[in-house]
Amino acid sequence: MHPVQEDLITSERIWREIVLVEEPMFSRTPVRRADPDPNARRPWSFSTNNNEIKALVFKPDVIQKTFEEVVADLYQKSYGFQVDDQDKARFVRNLIQDTFTYLFFHELFHPLYCPDSADDRKKVAAALYRGIRKAEPHLSDRDVNNKIGNARNAVWDFLIDDIFFYLSNFNNKLERRIAMEFERRNKGIGAHKIKELPDGVIGTWDVVELAGKEPNSLFYPVTRAMYSLLFTRGGELRANLFDYFRQKMGARISDATLEQVIKESLNGIIKHLDVDDLRKHRINPKRFRDYVDELYDDPKQTSDQAHAYLIDKITKVFFDKTTRYKSIEGFIAPLSKFISTTKEEDRHGSQLGDGSETGDAQTDPNQPGGGAEESLQDLVDEMGDEASDEISSFLLGIANDNNNPRTDRNKRLSNLAKDLYYKRNARPLPIQSPRLEAVSVELGKVRRPVKVESHFLTNAELMNLPWDKIHDFFSQTGISQVTRLTPYQYRYDVYEWEEIPIEDFQFEKSGLELPDNVVFHFDTSGSMLQDGNGKPGMIYGSGCRFDALCNVAYGIVKTLLNAAREMNKNPNVVVVNYSNAGHTVVSDAIDLETFYETPNNNPKQIMLNPQGGSTYYDIPAYQLAQSRCVPGKTVHIFVADGDLDNDHDANMKEIQKLAAHPNTSILYFAMFHKGMFAQRVERFADTLPNVNFYHFSHFSQLQSAATNVLIEYSEASRTRH
Repeated sequence: MHPVQEDLITSERIWREIVLVEEPMFSRTPVRRADPDPNARRPWSFSTNNNEIKALVFKPDVIQKTFEEVVADLYQKSYGFQVDDQDKARFVRNLIQDTFTYLFFHELFHPLYCPDSADDRKKVAAALYRGIRKAEPHLSDRDVNNKIGNARNAVWDFLIDDIFFYLSNFNNKLERRIAMEFERRNKGIGAHKIKELPDGVIGTWDVVELAGKEPNSLFYPVTRAMYSLLFTRGGELRANLFDYFRQKMGARISDATLEQVIKESLNGIIKHLDVDDLRKHRINPKRFRDYVDELYDDPKQTSDQAHAYLIDKITKVFFDKTTRYKSIEGFIAPLSKFISTTKEEDRHGSQLGDGSETGDAQTDPNQPGGGAEESLQDLVDEMGDEASDEISSFLLGIANDNNNPRTDRNKRLSNLAKDLYYKRNARPLPIQSPRLEAVSVELGKVRRPVKVESHFLTNAELMNLPWDKIHDFFSQTGISQVTRLTPYQYRYDVYEWEEIPIEDFQFEKSGLELPDNVVFHFDTSGSMLQDGNGKPGMIYGSGCRFDALCNVAYGIVKTLLNAAREMNKNPNVVVVNYSNAGHTVVSDAIDLETFYETPNNNPKQIMLNPQGGSTYYDIPAYQLAQSRCVPGKTVHIFVADGDLDNDHDANMKEIQKLAAHPNTSILYFAMFHKGMFAQRVERFADTLPNVNFYHFSHFSQLQSAATNVLIEYSEASRTRH
């Protein structure tokens, strides 16, 4: 086994021994390692999904060489003594081990401190949104969201690295526990015993990451320069680390600009705190700003008092959820202009890329651009109710953005924005069948715990808690109400029980009889993009015919999905997009649940992206769509603005064939304009009960939801009740 792989195993053992005492609930967190892989894109990667830690070392030779040639020389004085050539090999191995130990703590601290819950992740996203939006008010909505997604992991890291530095220094308990474990294992170099992690170890990862290459954006080295100032106690090492990251920026930023942005960002941490916040954490704003100036102006000679004061106050406002998000907003605003709009920041397990990769079709944070997509969903969840108009406008800004670069990640983000917009704004269309209806019946209620508030307590206050009730609550729910934050501070979460009704359904006549297949036939011609009331170039949310089409589709799907979930049935969905001759597109078939819940599945991509050409339905597409249906009841839904450019007779013949299929229903929606072909369908609908024609003359008529859609299957195989 390679020595670096051995060091990784040793570090994991050290880390587990410490966690067993400090955070026993996480002591069994699984760690996944990897075999060496010379073809891997990166030499190493550390990440967590909050269930396991991935400690992947792909190129141990590269890591060892970088530590020997770059890191060791930079960190020689980090242990407080000079290292001679004889001890350098041992010094390098210790430094690698200690870096791994820090990295294990770093990943553990994500679920412990940031983001410690989905709610925390969403509030951080909203804070980044406010900070970036205020800093760059003219930035496009897409770029704002991409910056949030590209920087959020680095911002999470800043918080937890600050917390780790605080807890592992200043004679705090974690520092003492690490020293005990190192002493027990007799860690040392030659005659020198090592009793603590090396000063500046938090920056070691970044030194290795930037060795021999240029950073993706200035955001990375600028924030790493901030790391060197804050997370290093020795003045000489602090100055050397700062110079290392400053050199990586080169001429891309002037000294004056760098000074301004770092000082403004650090001061931004307290910028939005009110008087009560400042008093709570005993922060003197002038003193804070003076110490920031001292730290930056002379990092080598900065007093221990100034450095300790800044770390103490920054950690406390980040610990406290009542101030965390205000601090993030102020911290990120000065840095916003340096964040890339296309590349995620090169930090630990973040997914990197140049913005051109295809990635998985679905929204997933573990793919290029996935952070931006998850951030958009978080913003909608966090801001949806309080700022519904603002968030709808934000979604439409992204949905309608066709500017370059039209990378796959930007296309996925656009599809997600369209999907979220119509999920929020399309009104369900009432649907009935002249047979059975699922009617909700309340059977009773069930209780669930809901967190209502948190209190921060000292050791003395801890004794006054109702421990019997806390124990009973943990036995019932598995939720721990008390969390130790520091050796001197605890958080006590208060929960209340909420009652939720349990519903079931019974069937009554004249309700909805679910199909086994739903086939959407969508006219995406240029005329469907007309008659909107929105801005030039705006399609989604504009009130145009295609916008109405999307409202019809989502309105029908909402109703069908609600019934499908209650009736434990999951119909198949197929989408046909027709416009230019020879380009009628028939999607794959997927289930209704997946169709609705995932924004970038094949049918939804075909549905949400119009061709904008002529109105030509390729005749073979009718039977191709039908061939992708499973046996059973099928509903064909046409949404068009009334006319076709190819043979009307041939198209009518295909619709007549569909109507003649057993267990088939046809719904035809004419958007605004009722042309010659639509009139033929309307006359045909008058002759058969399973063909229904609907005409919306304007968008407001559709939004009134006054139309009751009728699904009646063909007489050929109607089931009698």
